[in-house]
Amino acid sequence: MVRKISVGPDPFKQMHYILGQSVLDKTWVISTMREVDGDKEIWISKDGEEVIWKKFTREFQCVVEYNIDYSHEITTQLHS
Repeated sequence: MVRKISVGPDPFKQMHYILGQSVLDKTWVISTMREVDGDKEIWISKDGEEVIWKKFTREFQCVVEYNIDYSHEITTQLHS
């Protein structure tokens, strides 16, 4: 699952989009981030409605961070 997308060639000037972030005067929330055929999509939701907000084609320089949850793996190892 995508957790964060950073857009732009300069790491210090990139725009950052984070899952759960409030946007558009705090009236919408970033609810879904996904990669589709190399493109990055950002979906927002409000009052049960979800719409696509931004799409970055593969030509955009982006850094994608994934939500990595090792807790299940660690729990499994501890109980083995």
